[in-house]
Amino acid sequence: MKYFITALILAATATPAIAATCADKPIIVERLETMFNEQIVANSLLPSLAILEVYASPEYKTWSIAVIDPKNNLFCLQASGKGFASYKEYMNMLDNSKSL
Repeated sequence: MKYFITALILAATATPAIAATCADKPIIVERLETMFNEQIVANSLLPSLAILEVYASPEYKTWSIAVIDPKNNLFCLQASGKGFASYKEYMNMLDNSKSL
């Protein structure tokens, strides 16, 4: 979990590498929903006053992290991937690995 939180912090503070990762929020959200069945699962207000949003699909086990810059009205994907586990599953996995 520590690595997941670190990844979220790094993604949230990163500057988008290219403008192609940014678009109007309805466009990106619609694509996340139709292509990957991702729904928003978490959000947070960052110290910079940007908004971090995490989207995920339990069905496809995909996730996406976006940061919204309200000052410039930008919705930018920062990271996406496949595969995740719930916190409980992750902790059980760690406990099981200690007993090996």
